[in-house]
Amino acid sequence: MKEQEQIIEGVEKDRLAEVEQEIRHRLERYLDGTSYRFNPDAAVVEEVIKGLAIRRLKTGHEYCPCRVVTGNEEKDKKIVCPCDYHKKEIKHKGRCYCGLLVGPDYRAEG
Repeated sequence: MKEQEQIIEGVEKDRLAEVEQEIRHRLERYLDGTSYRFNPDAAVVEEVIKGLAIRRLKTGHEYCPCRVVTGNEEKDKKIVCPCDYHKKEIKHKGRCYCGLLVGPDYRAEG
């Protein structure tokens, strides 16, 4: 969390909010064509989208904040959200690794 706060300090707050909105709208359009949805825990969704926005501002790509960016463009394109792994993860665990996207039968733990 402190790492994100430090990164945010170097980014204009208005620009960060704008990019977060762009990402949210893009993902909403993606979800419209699937049986998936955002995690019902709005705090998780907000945190992951903020991480995506920070990575986009830093790298130019919306790499999943839960994945390691290697610097190898071919490998790293697999972790642009929604990553290549999300469908398999949702099928097996009900949600993707970072928890942003969940399947139709997802029930929050707890």
